[in-house]
Amino acid sequence: MKRLPLFFLILLFLSSCGYKIVREKGINRGEIRSIYVSAFKNSTFEPHISMYVTDAIVSELISLGLFEINRPNYEATLEGVISKIKVRPQSLDKKGFAVEKKVEVEVDIFLKRASGQLIKKWSLVENETFRSDNPNYEDYNKREAIKRAAEKIARRLCSLLFMEH
Repeated sequence: MKRLPLFFLILLFLSSCGYKIVREKGINRGEIRSIYVSAFKNSTFEPHISMYVTDAIVSELISLGLFEINRPNYEATLEGVISKIKVRPQSLDKKGFAVEKKVEVEVDIFLKRASGQLIKKWSLVENETFRSDNPNYEDYNKREAIKRAAEKIARRLCSLLFMEH
C-alpha cells in the first residue's frame, strides 16, 4: 500500500519530464530524409582525394541511420568541391629535413533541394599530421592522413547538419 503513492509519483515525474524519443528521420524537421551524394569535384592536383572525401561522407551518413542515401526520388543533394590541399613541414630533424608533415584539406559542401535550390553551404578545413622521414612510406602515410582528415570532415558535416536544421 505504501508503494502505490510512490509508483504514481514516479509515473507522474516521468510523464512530465519533457523528453521525447526521436521518431522522425532526416533533417529540416523531417523534410529531408533521402539524400543523393554525388562524387565531390577535385580542384587539386592530388589524385583520388575525391574518392576519399565522398566515401567518408557517405559512410558517416549511412552510419547515422537517419537518411536513405543515393536512392531514387531523393529530396536533397549533397555536392562538394575539394578546393585545396596543402602539405607543410610540421617538425624537422637536426639536419633540417622534415620528419613530420601536415596535410590540410579544404572542402566546400552544398546541401540543395532536389529542385536545385541551395539550402546551406559549408566550407570545412581539417588537417592531419603524418610521418615523412622514410621516403618509401611517405606517400602511403600522406594518403592515410588525407583519409583521416576526410573522416573528420564527414563527422563535422554530420554534426552541422543537425545543429542548423
